[in-house]
Amino acid sequence: MVQTYSSLLEFEAGRLIDEAIADELSVLMNGGIDTIQDYKFRVGLVRGLNKAKELIAEADSNIQTGERG
Repeated sequence: MVQTYSSLLEFEAGRLIDEAIADELSVLMNGGIDTIQDYKFRVGLVRGLNKAKELIAEADSNIQTGERG
């Protein structure tokens, strides 16, 4: 299988996002939160990173099917 730049970019972006999510979840699960503001920030960050993954998948789907905006 020949990998294109865009498929490699999608894979690497997904990997980095997954890593960032895992880091934030680790902080949340290990009690590394001092304030409710920090908790809310980190939970929001995880939600945002998950949304980014969804958007990358949607963009890939749009490219594969030829659909545009």
